[in-house]
Amino acid sequence: MTAHRPVDIQDFIDSVPLSRFQIRTILLCFLIVAIDGIDLGLAAYIAPSVRHEWRLSAQQLAPIFVSGLIGLTLGALVFGPLADRYGRRPVVLASVLVFAAATLLTLLAHDVTQLTALRLVAGIGLGGAAPNAVTLTAEFSPKARRLSLVTIMGYTDLMVDGAPSPHQSDTTLRWLIDRLRS
Repeated sequence: MTAHRPVDIQDFIDSVPLSRFQIRTILLCFLIVAIDGIDLGLAAYIAPSVRHEWRLSAQQLAPIFVSGLIGLTLGALVFGPLADRYGRRPVVLASVLVFAAATLLTLLAHDVTQLTALRLVAGIGLGGAAPNAVTLTAEFSPKARRLSLVTIMGYTDLMVDGAPSPHQSDTTLRWLIDRLRS
């Protein structure tokens, strides 16, 4: 009779090259974080058009933006513990589904109340998806590359959200690459 030895998953991940499955998972997580940045950037981009078309004041637009941020906070608070209990993959998938559905439904919004509610729900989905995608990336990455991948993921979110200027983005990217090489 042979004795079964327990396998430490992190030691295994650290000892072998990245597999296609790991690379695909990490790339999908990067995409989720990038979509988080795109969502925030697009909301600011379309605000003048929404304001003009619906004849709103700047103050009337505030709930739309605030609801998205409140949703991000609620999503992180709700989906983080759920991911710890039920696993990151199903929670990330459910969060992306919530975000995608709410975002698509914003196309049907006819007033500030509807758009605010949908942005809240989309924010909840994003709040669950983005932090868990970062954590999933860390869990799937070998120790030697983990910090670099998570840092680049955070940088991706920052750059997609929009740096103050293209020059700022380029300068920050060069600084980051220099730090990762050393």
